[in-house]
Amino acid sequence: MNLANKQLGISVFYRYAMQLDDKRISVSLATVEFRPAGGIYHYGLQPAGGPAMWGKWEFREIVAPERIVLIQCFSDEQGGVARHPYAPDWPQYTLSTMTFGEQGLKTMFSLTWAPHNATEAERNTLDAGRADGAKLGRHDGTAHRLSGEAASG
Repeated sequence: MNLANKQLGISVFYRYAMQLDDKRISVSLATVEFRPAGGIYHYGLQPAGGPAMWGKWEFREIVAPERIVLIQCFSDEQGGVARHPYAPDWPQYTLSTMTFGEQGLKTMFSLTWAPHNATEAERNTLDAGRADGAKLGRHDGTAHRLSGEAASG
């Protein structure tokens, strides 16, 4: 694998996650500590015309340039754990594993997202949310943004 391409992939993802801002949602950063085992990313999302939502990532593993593993939850502005504002049965915590690889000259990004310490109702809600997101093509914008970032350097 081409180390430079994989490092670019992690760099692009990091910039995307830390600075995401589009016409529908603006992001405010409260805390960014990009380090394994204890680092956090605490952020606010402000949808146009809607209430602010907060989230928090707790990094478990960062293996540059290959993998990022984290626990994700909804949060409040102070960094405490909160429930999903619109789906009370959404899992309190999810485990996310992001991997970066190479296919030809392109950097590939893969995300595995699973409920963490969840009840059966929470697991069912997450599964239903995945199905809805796939039908709506919610991840198409992410791929487009990442490919644009990578192309522009």
